[in-house]
Amino acid sequence: MITLTRLAMNSGRSLTPTQQQIGRKRYLWFTSINAISYSCLGNSILILYAIKNGADDFLVGLVTSFFYLTMPFMFMGKKMVARLGAARTYSISWLFRNISASFMILTPFVSAKFGLPYGLLVLSLSSFGFFVFRSVGLTANTPVIGEITTRTTRGNFISRIWLHFNIFNLFTMIVLIRVLAMKSDLSYFQFIIAFGSIMGMIAAIFIYFVPESENPLLSGQQPIKIQWDFIRGNLKTQKLLIAWISVVIIDVLINPFSMVALKNGYGIADQDALLFALIQIFGGILAALINSLILDRVGPRPMLIIYVCGLISISFLWIIAPIKMFIIYPVLLFLILGMSYAGSMTTLSHYFLTIIPDHKRVGVNMIIFMVSGLSAGLSGTFLGGGLLNTLRRLGIEGLHVYKLYFSIILLVLLPLFFMVKRLERVSDWKIRDVLGVFLSFRDIRALFALQHLDKTLNIQQEFEGVERLRNVPSQLSENKLLSYLDSPRFTIRGKALATLGRFKFSSHAVKAIIHEVERGEFTTAYIAAEILGEHKIKEAIPILRESLDSEDIYLRGTSMLALAKLRDNQSTQRIKDIFSETMNPRLIIHGALAIVVIGDLDNLILLLNKSAQGEIPHQVREELLFSISELCGCDEEFYRFLKSFKENKELGLSTLKEIIRNYQMTSQINGSKISEYIDRLDAAQLCDCDAISPLLIQYAQDNSSPISGTIAHFLITTDPESLSLELVLCLLLVLAKFELAN
Repeated sequence: MITLTRLAMNSGRSLTPTQQQIGRKRYLWFTSINAISYSCLGNSILILYAIKNGADDFLVGLVTSFFYLTMPFMFMGKKMVARLGAARTYSISWLFRNISASFMILTPFVSAKFGLPYGLLVLSLSSFGFFVFRSVGLTANTPVIGEITTRTTRGNFISRIWLHFNIFNLFTMIVLIRVLAMKSDLSYFQFIIAFGSIMGMIAAIFIYFVPESENPLLSGQQPIKIQWDFIRGNLKTQKLLIAWISVVIIDVLINPFSMVALKNGYGIADQDALLFALIQIFGGILAALINSLILDRVGPRPMLIIYVCGLISISFLWIIAPIKMFIIYPVLLFLILGMSYAGSMTTLSHYFLTIIPDHKRVGVNMIIFMVSGLSAGLSGTFLGGGLLNTLRRLGIEGLHVYKLYFSIILLVLLPLFFMVKRLERVSDWKIRDVLGVFLSFRDIRALFALQHLDKTLNIQQEFEGVERLRNVPSQLSENKLLSYLDSPRFTIRGKALATLGRFKFSSHAVKAIIHEVERGEFTTAYIAAEILGEHKIKEAIPILRESLDSEDIYLRGTSMLALAKLRDNQSTQRIKDIFSETMNPRLIIHGALAIVVIGDLDNLILLLNKSAQGEIPHQVREELLFSISELCGCDEEFYRFLKSFKENKELGLSTLKEIIRNYQMTSQINGSKISEYIDRLDAAQLCDCDAISPLLIQYAQDNSSPISGTIAHFLITTDPESLSLELVLCLLLVLAKFELAN
């Protein structure tokens, strides 16, 4: 049997991407058809059908607790997985699950012929069988999902499962409401149960053909003791077990009893009760949509904590519920309930698949479901149903009994919440950051953009993807942008880096960007170095120092500037040496920028000497002039002058005089020599470099400031032929700035 099963499966230890894609499609078909079956057989119909047949609160609690009490039968599921594989175990158990459900149809007939107790016994036994085979099949569920997904697709696919399930559940529930609105007698319920059983059998066919590797089979063959020892020896798994127990107990004490409180507390009709079940389903759809957008990005733990808070809030909402039904109130309550239940189950599954290795999943999954299910089943039966019966015996009636029930239950739920909160973090976000996403329109836009980009496969799509993220800067984009750093195309990596540099990034991204400096020489390393400097990443200093000796001129230039921004004093002399010795235009520009960032006026002479070297291209020389003016604190004024001077020399000289007059107006100095000097010169004289240089030297020598001494020394020792008019006028502006504005 094992040989035949293995021949039917993939012979390797993992499925190919194509096999996984086929498996996901078939699983979604199973989910969609099974959702129709569940709508007809699930808790809402089962509770209403039980009440219709005369079941009391205790029996309702017992029947719904079978959902958990039957979990020990997962032992049978483990043995089947070890012989048949996960998908076939799932299929066979689902077939018998729905055959068992069909026997519920006999309940009113048996009650009529043999009495109510016997009818309720049939209902109890058939529902027991229904949940027994569900538990058997559930052993295979998580391993099957693990087989057809990867770490990067898992959260999205689990969310899609819930989305498909809830959408089909929603539409089926709408039909059921219309049916029960026509006539809400037992025959209609019997027809619904029969239809649900048939659809469940059809769903079993689809899950049978989901491909799988031999991993589930081998995992199922491992002794249960090995799996139990793994849980005992692993702190993360221990905490997951405790958290899972806590979540299902919270659910079993709130979810079914909310429907009972609505039906019996407000005394509404069956079809009206199903309307609220419909709202609960819609809440599940909302949670699935949210999870599909965010779960793979922020991690399962913070989302689980948020959803469990939502579940616990239901108790508080019932405590303060109005005695007279106000329609908006239960609508909100069941919407939150639907979102919280669906969301908590999704995130638990995601967390499980994240931390449990492939070869351990069958056994660990079984243990977790059995222990948590047994705990929840006993809680639902004896704590939930037993507490309600006790309160009724005390003479409390109507909605008041449920208000008191949820008041007492709330005291139980709060310690359980802290058990969930103790879950180990697995590369996930902080809760406050997750909540911040939902309050940020920019982050919401980024989520939808990322949802589309996760499907990109080719170069053009990836290029467009980076462009789209560039227009929606958000921290949520980080992981996707980091994935683009593995692209073999320089343009994609470069744009991804540039986009990363637009917002604050994590320590994980810091390591990736530093790594890009190491591996991206001659391609993207210079972009990474620039980002590290802009964001003041101190950890990058060692690799940036090494990059000063790189043959990649772009990388050397950006590394000089980055180290200056990082205030790395150890690199200052090396930066000045490179700048002084180089004739490479890019190194000159970046070196000048670095000297400006360092900010020491003693370095002015370096800029002056470089600007007088004749081999430097004109555009590079202008960049040096801007660096001189910026180091001396008059870059804005010099830019305004030079821009107008290049357009029209007379206009530029008028602008220069106006700037110096403005310095004079804000100065406390009377009778400024430089102002008088400028006012005496006409446009022709100001444009004669040979005429104004000696006067400028004389003025600089008469001034006692260090800047004036540096400029005088430079003009005296430099060949006049190498001095440009723009440089001389720049120095004139600098001298005026230091005389009048400082």
